[in-house]
Amino acid sequence: MEREKGERAVVVGSPSRRSGLANALVVLSCSTAEDGEIEVRISMKIVFAFLAILGLSFAASVPVKSTRTLNDDLQDFIALIPVDQIEAIALDYISNDAEVQAVLEYLQSDDFRAIVEEVNASQEAIDLYDYLYKSGIDIYTFVNNINDLLGLPHVEPKTRSLPSKRTFRAFLDEVEAVLPIDDLIALFKEKQQSSPDFAAFVDRISSPEFHTFVDNIYNSDGIKDLIVRFKSLGVDVDRIIKIAKELLGWEPPIPQLTQPRFEPRSPRPQQSGSTRQALKSTRTLNDDFQDFIDIIPIDQIKAIFLDYLNNDAEVQDAMNYLQSDAFRAIIEKVNAAKETIDFYDYLYKSGVDIYTIINNINDFFGLPHVEPKTRSLPSKRTVRELLNKIEEILPIDDLLALFKEKQENSPEFAAFVKKISGPEFHAFVDRMYNSEEFQAMIVKMESYGVDVDKVIKLVQTMMGWESNE
Repeated sequence: MEREKGERAVVVGSPSRRSGLANALVVLSCSTAEDGEIEVRISMKIVFAFLAILGLSFAASVPVKSTRTLNDDLQDFIALIPVDQIEAIALDYISNDAEVQAVLEYLQSDDFRAIVEEVNASQEAIDLYDYLYKSGIDIYTFVNNINDLLGLPHVEPKTRSLPSKRTFRAFLDEVEAVLPIDDLIALFKEKQQSSPDFAAFVDRISSPEFHTFVDNIYNSDGIKDLIVRFKSLGVDVDRIIKIAKELLGWEPPIPQLTQPRFEPRSPRPQQSGSTRQALKSTRTLNDDFQDFIDIIPIDQIKAIFLDYLNNDAEVQDAMNYLQSDAFRAIIEKVNAAKETIDFYDYLYKSGVDIYTIINNINDFFGLPHVEPKTRSLPSKRTVRELLNKIEEILPIDDLLALFKEKQENSPEFAAFVKKISGPEFHAFVDRMYNSEEFQAMIVKMESYGVDVDKVIKLVQTMMGWESNE
C-alpha cells in the first residue's frame, strides 16, 4: 500500500506493538549523577500492571451462558506467548539501555497521556469496552492498569453491582482460610536450622539493635493510629505481634496450631569451611525467600482481594487509608531511618532485589525511589535490539494461525473480530491514528527502529482493511 506524504495507514495492536507492551508498562526516570553515571529508577508498579495485563486481565470474567467464551479464546493467545521470557528481556533493557529508557520516559509524557485520554473519551472506545465486558472480558482492569500508571482517572463499566455487606474482617477470614500460616511458621524454623544465609538474616532482624528500631517505629504516633484503625476493622493486631515476636525470639514460643502440611527438610549437618562456602554459592537468601513464596496460594489470595476491592466498601475504605497522607508519612519515616537504609543494603548485597520491592511500594504512594548505593552503568544497546530479541521468541506465525483458526471455529471470536474490523471502528482508528499526538508518537517510534510499516500491513491484513486502501 502506498502512502502519500503526510499520511499514514491505520495501525492497531500487532506483534511489534505487543513486543513493545513491556516498554509501555514500565516507567523510568533517569537523572545524571555528579559522576556522570545514569541512575535508572524502575517503577515496578508498572511492571505489575504489565503482569496483570498479560495474566489477570483475562482471568476474571462475568457470568456467561456458553461453556466457551471470548475470554477463553483470548486466553488461548496468551498461552502461546512466552511471557516470562519477554519480561526478562524487557527488564534487562529497561535497567541498562538508555534508548529504551528514553522510550519509557516518552510513555509517561503529557503527549502520550493525551492520546490515551482521547481514546478513553471516545464513544467508540466506550462502546467497545462495554461489549468486551459483557462478553466476559475484564477489560476495565486492563484499561485502568494503564490509566493508573499514567495518572488518569479510571474508566468505569456502565453497570456495576452494588457493594456487598461483607466486611474487612470477612476479607481477612477468606485470606486466612487459604494461607498456610502453620506451614510458613514451620518453614521459617526449618530455614533457621538448614540455611546459613537465612539464619544470618534472622539474627540480624532479631538483634537488640533492630529490636530497638522496631520499638521506636511501633511507638510512633503514626503507627499507633494505624493500629487503632486496623483493630476497628477487625484485624487481630495482638496476634500478629505475638507471632512476630515469637519468631524473632523476643518472647516465649506460641504453640503450633496444626501439623504443617509440608515435610520440613532435615537440618544440614555441620560442614567444613570449604563445604559451607560451596553450599553458599549454590543457594542464596533469595532462594530461601522464594521457598516461602512457593507455598503461598498467590492466585487465590489475589482473586479474593480483587473481589473484595471491587465490591466491599470497608475494604475500599482501608485501601483509601493506605493511600492517605497519614500512611504515606509512616512509609517515609521508615525509609529515611538509617537502620532501614542499612537493612536494604544488606538484603541487596545478599542477592535480594529489595529496591524493586520497596520502590513498587513507593510508586504506589507517590514517594521518591530509594536507590542502592552502587549501580552499574547503562549499556549501549538499542530499542531495535530489544524488539529483535522479543521477536525471536514470540511465536508470531502460531499467533496468526490461531487468529485465523478462531475466526473459523469460534462464533464469539468471529463476532469480536467483526466488531473491531467494521467500517465504524475502522473510521475511529483512522481518526485516532491521524491525530497530531499519535503522529508524533509514530515518528518517535520510527526513530528508534520500529518498523511501523510492517506493523500496519500486518494489522490491515488481519482486519481485512488492506484491500480497501
